[in-house]
Amino acid sequence: MEKLIRAEIMIHLDTNAILSDNQYSFRFKRSTTLQLLRLLDQWTEIIENGDCFDVMYMEFSKAFDTVSHQRLIRKLAAYGINGKLLRWIDFLSN
Repeated sequence: MEKLIRAEIMIHLDTNAILSDNQYSFRFKRSTTLQLLRLLDQWTEIIENGDCFDVMYMEFSKAFDTVSHQRLIRKLAAYGINGKLLRWIDFLSN
């Protein structure tokens, strides 16, 4: 069931161009490996031009364990996820 819901949400997000072009990881043909390769290309170009840059790494995995369910439902609704799909996701909070 999770795969079906994810697929429907992703279709909606892609169709309506809601996600940034810089979003990777859970998107089709946009792995974190591809993201790192693109960043490496950008960083190499910066260094070759004699410029400097800073990098900051952050771990977000724990953040998803603490997401407020009501806030998630409001966010999904704001992105146009509604009807039966939103009601079904909201049902899971009980």
